[in-house]
Amino acid sequence: MRRLLEFLRSLFWFLFPWLVLVAGAVILIPLTTEMPGQSYKGPFLPLSDAEKIARGRMQAHVEVLSGDIGERNMSHYDALNEAAHYIQGQFRLIGLATTDERYQVDGTVVRNLIASVPGSARPEEFIVVGAHYDSVWGSPGANDNATGVAALLEIAGRIAGGPSPGRTVR
Repeated sequence: MRRLLEFLRSLFWFLFPWLVLVAGAVILIPLTTEMPGQSYKGPFLPLSDAEKIARGRMQAHVEVLSGDIGERNMSHYDALNEAAHYIQGQFRLIGLATTDERYQVDGTVVRNLIASVPGSARPEEFIVVGAHYDSVWGSPGANDNATGVAALLEIAGRIAGGPSPGRTVR
């Protein structure tokens, strides 16, 4: 009987941390992943003419990046640079100059592209809107980063073409 009690005690202390971990996950995961309020239910409103135009521009960006250029990463370095040139050209079309933030990956220079719209009230404060233009190996990157870049370019065009924002937007 004593051996059985010792075995049960050691089993309890072995399992106790795991039980606490599982119980904590069961309690904390819903608390940290739930969004406040209620999700929209029902049919979406039809797009306005301006929204249809924006959708077309974003779709065109995704098609160029993922279809015409394709996979963009260190294994497809020329395509990575082609994507950067495309994005710089799009920024130029909306009236924004870009600067490069260059760094090295395995001895090869890669870069972040930065465009800014100066703020009027508090130009020393920044709002950063970002997207990455590379893709994972074996993927044209349509669903992830091409859509992010398309949204970023659309946001940049709206901000650059509108009234000056209060803070600088990069």
